[in-house]
Amino acid sequence: PADWDAIRKVVECIGDRIPIIANGNISNLDDVRACLAHTGADGVMSSESILEYPPLYTQTGTAAVAFKRTGPGRLAIAREYLNLCEKYPPHEGGGGTRLQCIKRHLLIFCHDDWNDRGTILVRDSLFPVRCSAFEQLVKRHATEMNYFYQVLDQVEAAQRYNRHTEGDERLSWYFRHQKDEETACTSADC
Repeated sequence: PADWDAIRKVVECIGDRIPIIANGNISNLDDVRACLAHTGADGVMSSESILEYPPLYTQTGTAAVAFKRTGPGRLAIAREYLNLCEKYPPHEGGGGTRLQCIKRHLLIFCHDDWNDRGTILVRDSLFPVRCSAFEQLVKRHATEMNYFYQVLDQVEAAQRYNRHTEGDERLSWYFRHQKDEETACTSADC
């Protein structure tokens, strides 16, 4: 976890000379406000949680909306990402190839879906661990992007089956390393 007290000490020591940006423990807009108030930093940044949920700095998931997700759901974000990949294809990144890069982002966006018992088989069959097996699987489809859209269609079917609601979505990839899942993502933290 981030040490906001240490960040506050840095702000007190040199904050009058250079901008100080806090990083860590930012999972929603409430955390941004709390961090800025506690540290006195000039701004905040986020890495892992914003990878999972790009509209992180909106009111979604905050106390103001009873910790409900009010922004787009993770599947809508994943589909928008694929649309952007079609328009601006990634050439390299993530795992070294553009297909691996796309795969990695989808795994992060839909982390909670991939860990649901109903879709773990979907994840394992559609996203083989071995890079060569994955790339061969993608090549069997009409287009590479078609493959990824079909993966998301299967996730959507599993969500419907599980009576999934976007409002109840919480960050899961960001909290994946927490020791106690029950306390890692309380309503104030998600």
